[in-house]
Amino acid sequence: MSDRSRALKLFERAYQCQQAGDHAGAIRLYQASLAEQPTPEAHTFLGWVYSFERRFAEAIAECKRAIAVDPAFGNPYNDIGVYLIELGRPDDTAARSNTCRVTSRRSRVCGACNSA
Repeated sequence: MSDRSRALKLFERAYQCQQAGDHAGAIRLYQASLAEQPTPEAHTFLGWVYSFERRFAEAIAECKRAIAVDPAFGNPYNDIGVYLIELGRPDDTAARSNTCRVTSRRSRVCGACNSA
């Protein structure tokens, strides 16, 4: 089985744990998936689970990792904005959205993502 296949199976199991409310299991499995093969989806979903536990700094860090893997993947840009709002930093989200541009994949690419 390839690294990609193992990573996908681990990601799917992590998502099942997430849906069942098993955050610890989801975190462990998303991390295992990322160890097999980093993907923007796994980083973003790991960040999402961190956000359920109000671990917003870690959630933002995972979103930044997702962006580093694939800058055209749009979800983590939005998620960072949500986490900044949760942290009481809505002004940072406005500044961030003013520096975003649309890519050919119709995802936002933000030039200010290193500031969160």
